[in-house]
Amino acid sequence: MVTTKNTIKKGQLKMIISTVERKQTARDLGVRSQIHMDQFCFLIKSEEELQEFKDWYCTESIIESILMYKSFKRYVNKISRDSFIELAKDNKKLALEKHFQEPVSDSHMDLIEKLGLSCVEIYDKKNLQGSRTLRYILTNWDLEMDNDDSCLFVI
Repeated sequence: MVTTKNTIKKGQLKMIISTVERKQTARDLGVRSQIHMDQFCFLIKSEEELQEFKDWYCTESIIESILMYKSFKRYVNKISRDSFIELAKDNKKLALEKHFQEPVSDSHMDLIEKLGLSCVEIYDKKNLQGSRTLRYILTNWDLEMDNDDSCLFVI
């Protein structure tokens, strides 16, 4: 039996799902690649989020389902520029994860440092480029883009 723990968030009790259980659920739903496993586990931390994902976003294509849920989470967890700046002062990685709704690795942080980018520059660029991933934005920093999100992006 996998254990969960309770946590209070905004006045309601949430049942947090263990990482082991989230990974098993992802495998059961058809997730095979590590990047998609990491994204699934990042987005879904509670029983409520898992149920929401299954009820509203889970389709025959698990990758498409994760992308749709990620878009939804970006919308409901949208952070203002000022709030992002304040959060980034204390924890850049957390601020980027909240804004992009994806896990931010040490290699992301190393690339940001290597490119000499500020979190504010990244925030603004992401807002111009819509659903692009942090990795995509960083590796294509100098590319001029419009906000055409019509193609499928890797999560």
